[in-house]
Amino acid sequence: MKVNGIPLKARPVERGGSLVLYCEAELTECTALDGQVLKVTNYGETVAVYPDHTVTGVKAMDGYCEVTAKRVLAPDTAATLERLEQRQQSLASAQQGQEATNAEVTTRLDGTDEALAELAGIIAGGE
Repeated sequence: MKVNGIPLKARPVERGGSLVLYCEAELTECTALDGQVLKVTNYGETVAVYPDHTVTGVKAMDGYCEVTAKRVLAPDTAATLERLEQRQQSLASAQQGQEATNAEVTTRLDGTDEALAELAGIIAGGE
């Protein structure tokens, strides 16, 4: 397995929102991955492409490098996701308010039912 022609010790791993690659190469070769589209191949066949990932760290280990990459969203996509999250929070808050109103109405209706039952008993007793 390789990433952009660099041999890998193991399959790429997703860890804590990051992509981790264990490259069997020198530090300089691994740092050169920054700014490139990461393409993982196995026996010449493409098995994964990470066009929206950017290298966030390269750590030299004993005989290999650990390369970490994070997914980077386009500014308009990030802004859209932020608006969606805000809207979801607003809807959740509105739902909580509606649930409180529903509970209050139910309590009032229960009191009305009790009063009607008492009034019906009074009317029935007066006949």
